[in-house]
Amino acid sequence: MNWRDFLNEKVKIKEVIKVNDSAIEEEIRKCFVLQFLKDVVLARLLDDSGLNCISTMIQNKESRILDFMQNDEYFLKELFALYGDDDYNDDEKNSEKCQKKIDGIKLINQFVLISKTQQPFQRTEFYKALITKGLMSMIKFSTREKEIESRILVTEVIVTIIEHEPGDAATDNNDDKDKYNDTDVPIANLKPTTPTPPSSTSDNKGKRALETEEKADSDAHGGMTGLHDGIGNSDKKKKMST
Repeated sequence: MNWRDFLNEKVKIKEVIKVNDSAIEEEIRKCFVLQFLKDVVLARLLDDSGLNCISTMIQNKESRILDFMQNDEYFLKELFALYGDDDYNDDEKNSEKCQKKIDGIKLINQFVLISKTQQPFQRTEFYKALITKGLMSMIKFSTREKEIESRILVTEVIVTIIEHEPGDAATDNNDDKDKYNDTDVPIANLKPTTPTPPSSTSDNKGKRALETEEKADSDAHGGMTGLHDGIGNSDKKKKMST
């Protein structure tokens, strides 16, 4: 079986949420084919220029796919709506429904990792879209999921978003803060605190105290020098009179 037969017969693209755009569906298929050519078929044949050319083509197609995901009115909302209910016991009974949720986690993880190859401003806009359209519901589901793989994938998503401009994501997340209870911390707000530097007033007080102490030491040293000089002059007068 050659690679064309393999792509036609063995490779099936799974749709968690239906993509209502034939052009984007074609971009997804072409992106996979290019990645397959780069990593498998032509891995030992490509020179640097050919490798860079294919990598650029893949990156451009991935950029268009990410733009579709964040700008489409329904795609992300329908995806995160899968996690909107809190009946997790029902998910255990309905294995097909639960598997669809797990596939959704894999989908978001895959595209968050893909976004790391894009420009910083594109990543920021994509992460904002994820947060504002319901990423927290997926995170809450993963905390109750028994499969370790799902928790690992969601953790990877959280870490990637936090590492990239957490302050920017927090701006759009503030509008939804009332949706979460006291135990739910928006991921965009999980950033290290910076210690407050000492105030200039306390610095000035410390400097004045140090200057006063140095001046007192200087005066005491000067007084001792004068005392020694006086004793020395007195001894000289006694010798001369003798």
